[in-house]
Amino acid sequence: MTISLMRATPNLIPALVETSGTHEGREHVMPYGEHILGRGRGATVLLDDPDVSRQHARIVVDPDGLTVFDLGSKNGVLVGGRRVDSAMSLGHGDELTVGDISLRVQHPAAQVASALAAAGEATATVTNTREERDAPMLGLLWPILGVVGFGTVVAVLLLV
Repeated sequence: MTISLMRATPNLIPALVETSGTHEGREHVMPYGEHILGRGRGATVLLDDPDVSRQHARIVVDPDGLTVFDLGSKNGVLVGGRRVDSAMSLGHGDELTVGDISLRVQHPAAQVASALAAAGEATATVTNTREERDAPMLGLLWPILGVVGFGTVVAVLLLV
């Protein structure tokens, strides 16, 4: 089995790549969380096509892949030519169409997880939330104070 990453991603952040339309090849980085595809205000992934609604689709990105929801758009969302009526899962390499724009999912972590699952292996994924990443380093305060306190006690004993 050969696994090929479609792009060189140093940090393995998922992305959508436009495979058709006026901006073919443009990449939309999709960090874990929720994203709105559309052409208007409030869209986090802006698509330049008159057939795309202002808020056309919602995509939730997690370590296993992407889940797409149609937000009641007039032209709908297609995955592999099939219209999305309810939540639909997308994996690495899947194609979705919004208006006249086709987008390919690039999710290297999901690609590796599915390859391991196909081989009978299990994976564990830990995802830090933004709050966890931005939290102060208070967890290190007590160990640092302990080292400083111990160093002080040793210095005092050596000087006495």
